Amino acid sequence: MHGEKMKFVNAQQAKPYNIYKNTKLKLLKSNAAILFNKICRDRQLQPRYINIKIKGGKQQDTKTAANAIRFHINQEIEAVQRIAPQGSPRIPAKCIAATTPELIVGILISVF
Repeated sequence: MHGEKMKFVNAQQAKPYNIYKNTKLKLLKSNAAILFNKICRDRQLQPRYINIKIKGGKQQDTKTAANAIRFHINQEIEAVQRIAPQGSPRIPAKCIAATTPELIVGILISVF
């Protein structure tokens, strides 16, 4: 609150403003999650939320584990894309298109 200007909003403006803010935040978080999962998939990294343990150290065991991790990441990307807001009539298209990679990476760092 120090040095910041307070924005006063009428009660009639509060609901659309909150809907816009919450939907945009959900969109940014979804974009960040999708980007994170795609980077992990492309660089063949295992995110910490995936815990797959397979006994054995043979080549076929490590291949099975790698395939299971890749499958899990692909399923996660599909699930996040299904629940991501697909554009709302309440949100202008220019606001949705304004999500730059730098903004997504900043949110990615703060969310994950």
